[in-house]
Amino acid sequence: MAALIVQTAGEPSYRILLESTKVRIGRSENNEICLAGDAAVSRFHAEITVVGERYFLDDLGSRNGTFVNGSPVDRRTPLPPRCRIQVGKAVITLTGSPGTHDGDTVPMPEELASNSVILSASQVVEAGSLPGGTVSGLAPEAENPHARAFAALSRWAPDLMSDRPLSEVLTLVLDMVFQAIAPERGALLLLEGEPPKLKPGASRGMQPGTDGSKLVSATIAERVIGRQQSVLTSDAQIDPRFMEAQSIVQQSVHSAMSVPLWNNSEVIGMIYVDTVLRPVSFSKVDLEVLTLLANLSAIKIDHVGLFERDQKMRELERELQAAAKIQRRLLPGEAPSFAGYDIHGRNDPCHAVGGDYFDFQPRDNGCLGIALGDVSGKGMGAALLMATLQASFRAHAATNASPRELVERLNRAVCANSEADKFITFFYGELDGETHTLHYVNAGHNPPLLFRANGTLEPLRTGGLILGFEPTIRYTAEEVTLAPGDLLLLFTDGVTEAQGPEGEEFGEQRLSEIVRRAGQAPSADIAQRIRDEVDAFTHGAEAFDDFTLCVIRRTD
Repeated sequence: MAALIVQTAGEPSYRILLESTKVRIGRSENNEICLAGDAAVSRFHAEITVVGERYFLDDLGSRNGTFVNGSPVDRRTPLPPRCRIQVGKAVITLTGSPGTHDGDTVPMPEELASNSVILSASQVVEAGSLPGGTVSGLAPEAENPHARAFAALSRWAPDLMSDRPLSEVLTLVLDMVFQAIAPERGALLLLEGEPPKLKPGASRGMQPGTDGSKLVSATIAERVIGRQQSVLTSDAQIDPRFMEAQSIVQQSVHSAMSVPLWNNSEVIGMIYVDTVLRPVSFSKVDLEVLTLLANLSAIKIDHVGLFERDQKMRELERELQAAAKIQRRLLPGEAPSFAGYDIHGRNDPCHAVGGDYFDFQPRDNGCLGIALGDVSGKGMGAALLMATLQASFRAHAATNASPRELVERLNRAVCANSEADKFITFFYGELDGETHTLHYVNAGHNPPLLFRANGTLEPLRTGGLILGFEPTIRYTAEEVTLAPGDLLLLFTDGVTEAQGPEGEEFGEQRLSEIVRRAGQAPSADIAQRIRDEVDAFTHGAEAFDDFTLCVIRRTD
């Protein structure tokens, strides 16, 4: 019996038997073919009429038209066999004729040529399975794909079950495929990267410099990877899906199969095999066998990949722990002793290594250099840039550069040694122990808060843009004088932007209240109180940014 194969974007294809003399197409649910999700389709768009042994198509005055084999329909149009009707984004293919019976299978539009077979990988895997892992059916091995796959797997199980690196497992999988299917060439491709792309894993029988990836056309890859389908062609030279890969044509590929490496939850790659010299074509049973072997192999490959990734993660963890120790050594081990001042610094990275930095550096003029910075980003990249900043800061702090000159030199160094999307917010102050004057430059950092003993609060904002934005930036310096009892608090945004369960930020107001309530408590105690109150505010949730602060109080 004749049928219509309906393909809509993003949906599985389906068929409708032409059992009546009229079939209407449109967005309305009253149509036999309802295309409700396509705005380009009119409510009653087109109609197919069966007259004897012939088919006719009428456009019902649709807004966007109806097309048959690419030509617009402007009057009642006869439909030739296997024609393609375009309605909006849907493609409807006519197959069979009123007087024929196709049995239970109607080919999909891409399968209309007799040289192709397309199967659902999951259905092949699930078909014939019985509890306990037995294979259903009593067909001999040559006819039963499950039996053939089971026999091949049994022969190779000892090798596949042993602990081997992934590269060896991929080679073993191809060995098993070649014994079970006997192709002339084969390639195993894995999805890697983001976005995922097919990368060569193993190959056999290929010419030097060929890994098999160029033999897979975009159409085949979309079917195998995107739709989890296994594809067979008995004549790749005339199959348009395989002809997209020019190497298929150039190398005179005869019969070819492509199947997904499906691990029962996702596709992790594909297997491609073909014949070039032999005229013998692969069969549907061969395709089923290859599909089953690929499924079993994908599970093994996935397990090996997880194991190797776990090993790499363990190695990375060891490297991060070592890097964390190195980074801790870059930060001050203890607060400096500076007459008339109680000083404390603290850094808690949210990961093993972080991008926050603070430092206390004595200057040759007897002043104390105080630095605090926050590198954009997290993790190892930010930590490396932080280490570069630390080395550059200490080198320039050993010169007689003024605070403004020092920050400008740092900015040029950061611009020269970091990527365009990396920058640093930075504060530098130079405290004179005799005059108690702080000369400072703020390069785009959270303004430090100067709590006066008389109860007033002064944010230190003067400076310029962040480091790493433009090497020619000129900065402005400012000075303030600290009176007895005054307290200067430097912090990074990991303190004030810590979030509570409802997404509310901790904020500067809460931070200020903690300092005011602390009175004349030691600087280390104030730092700990801030840490404790931030933790209580976030209910101990995992931090998403580094926590760094410096507390400096004039005591005399």
